[in-house]
Amino acid sequence: MKPRVAIIGSFIQDEAAQQPRPDETAPADQGLAVALGCRRLGAEVDLLLALGGDEAGKLLMQRLPRDFDLHARYVRRYPGVASEQAHERLDAAHVALAGKALERAALVYARFETPPPTALEAFSRAGEGACTVLNPSPWQPLQADLLACTQVLLVNAGQAAQLLPGWPPDLQPGQRVALAAMLRPWWHRWPGGPERTLVVTLGAHGALAFTPDGESYGMPALPVPAPCERGAGDAFAAGLCTALARRRPIRQALGLGNACGAFAAAHEGQLPAWAELRAFVKTAVAAARQTLKNTA
Repeated sequence: MKPRVAIIGSFIQDEAAQQPRPDETAPADQGLAVALGCRRLGAEVDLLLALGGDEAGKLLMQRLPRDFDLHARYVRRYPGVASEQAHERLDAAHVALAGKALERAALVYARFETPPPTALEAFSRAGEGACTVLNPSPWQPLQADLLACTQVLLVNAGQAAQLLPGWPPDLQPGQRVALAAMLRPWWHRWPGGPERTLVVTLGAHGALAFTPDGESYGMPALPVPAPCERGAGDAFAAGLCTALARRRPIRQALGLGNACGAFAAAHEGQLPAWAELRAFVKTAVAAARQTLKNTA
């Protein structure tokens, strides 16, 4: 059975003037990309999205089912509002329209292009056993009530340093044991059950995951020559969410996230389907083995 995910999405039309650094999320990144990434990996996706009454909103409304294989059941258009600002209109009333979808979802994902109270409302309506994933991008401080409803907090290295003062901004995978110890007091400020997980993406260095019991997991990135960082974060999130919706262990979820992020970095932000991803990983692993052989 295909996993079902609910994505609290956003569509921001204009592009950022500069490419983001590996540890940053550009304000113009589209939450819509995570929904598309999950769909291309085989998940059933319920997308909650606010669009403007302009031509951009009209065009995207048409393209969702036609080009992206995403239904528009929970997409609303707001007359008189530009699509690049409509994400701010996605509120509790909008979320309520998708109540049944949230109750049946295996995973609910939200970012901070939409207002944090919207994420709280969506997480609060998630069904029993659903995994709630919060990506606080663009960064803003986390409220305790939202954090209490969050099972997986997904941040990049720069955000981790803002979340936890004292963390090195140039975080390296080899530091994970020491960082797990540093996290102990912080878990008390993150109310919730033992299933909580902090995931930190490190770009070309891979990703880390931490749990309240002191466990930590590291997953190296696949090597990508001359990577393009735009879109890699959304691709990682799509892979992570799809694996978690399938109830895969966190190590497998990190691995799928890394593979999707590497694919996007190697293909100028494109999101992979399964067949493309398998071929890419096979080639990347073979190249890495050959490099090790040549340097041995």
